[in-house]
Amino acid sequence: MFVLLTSRWWKDLDLPSKLPYIRSRLVESYIWAIATYYEPHYSLSRIIFTKPFVMFTVVDDTYDAYGLPEELRLYTKATQRWDMKEINQLPDYMKIVYRNVLNLYKELEEEMAKQGISYRLYYSQESFKETVTGYEIEANWCNEGYKATFDEYMSNGLISAGYFLVGLSSLLGMGEVANVEAFEWMRSKPKVLVAANIIGRLINDIMSHEEEDQRVHIATGVEWYMKDYGVSKEEAIDEFTELLQMHGKILIRNASDQPPFQ
Repeated sequence: MFVLLTSRWWKDLDLPSKLPYIRSRLVESYIWAIATYYEPHYSLSRIIFTKPFVMFTVVDDTYDAYGLPEELRLYTKATQRWDMKEINQLPDYMKIVYRNVLNLYKELEEEMAKQGISYRLYYSQESFKETVTGYEIEANWCNEGYKATFDEYMSNGLISAGYFLVGLSSLLGMGEVANVEAFEWMRSKPKVLVAANIIGRLINDIMSHEEEDQRVHIATGVEWYMKDYGVSKEEAIDEFTELLQMHGKILIRNASDQPPFQ
């Protein structure tokens, strides 16, 4: 039922035909959702997670592969205001993106209000705004030819990778454990979550740098590291492997940093 409902939703939106530059990430979203909520009673949670996940990638591709600098600035500004009235300032293709994002959150709010948990969307929205700002920073670097340092890239990359956003959004449809304290804890970015996000960022860069290099896109962490430290691709990947091991230890060391809601 979960796959059927989300597939029908995505088909009805018909975004790939309206926005041919976007990737269809529905299958990946299924995998994320099932890995996060494998228990049968979380069927609604999987739907609530999958739809935003797919829309996040639509916005990501808009910044990565299509939007012009001034258009992206307008979209970022509209996102910060989170008001459908802002749509009039956007080019036609961005109106499609913006309208679908806000409509989705409105749909989720109505569904979650029935359970008395619509307050949770605030945290996802605020994280989404932060992530979009990170997208714009990367797009500006690419458009302006700015040679950011590896540290600058990683600092912004932890936000633009979207792991904090996905993490917060994964709580939207959860049970009583996902209370205000849970969202505030995740929003504070404790060390254990930062380490997990760094690991995700590094793995993503190792796996995707060749694919991303073929697109009009800011270089991934591997390329930034090569440029910043004057090393080969193989040396950069070796260093990334060491960084992964280091942050894996940090993750284990801070595993006792238990959230206050347990």
